[in-house]
Amino acid sequence: MRRGLCLISLFSLCLLPARAEVDVVRVWPSYRTAESFVGIGEYFGQPEATGGRIILRSEPDNREGFYWLIRVRSDVAVNDAAVEVSVIRPGETDAEVHRFNASLPADRSVVLLPGLTGSGWPDAAARPLAWRIRILDANERELAVERSFLWSLPSAD
Repeated sequence: MRRGLCLISLFSLCLLPARAEVDVVRVWPSYRTAESFVGIGEYFGQPEATGGRIILRSEPDNREGFYWLIRVRSDVAVNDAAVEVSVIRPGETDAEVHRFNASLPADRSVVLLPGLTGSGWPDAAARPLAWRIRILDANERELAVERSFLWSLPSAD
């Protein structure tokens, strides 16, 4: 009887859908000038070279702004993923939430570079008070999350 129950349990576990394993390895937040993205090829009429990074901008035609360089490792491909950036700006108490669409390739490390650009982050000297990065699948399930130290503190509600 026990053996039968064990076999049934193992069989039913095999039928469960595999959950995408996504790990945020590291996050480096920083302000970037538009010039920092210009590659030599652009002087000869080539498009922006991404260097294998997935660059996501709040204003696609504006490169200057505040970015989070996120190194991510994904065991499986995640199509239609969302990168959600929540940020609390200096002098504010409420978080702004920005969403970017991206697809993560399988079995390798990838660099995501979401940025609040142009009017989304007009002050080069400003730094966020706190931030949180979430990677969601197409069904809005959280696959990975990383946050700044201040975001981790309990609120004074």
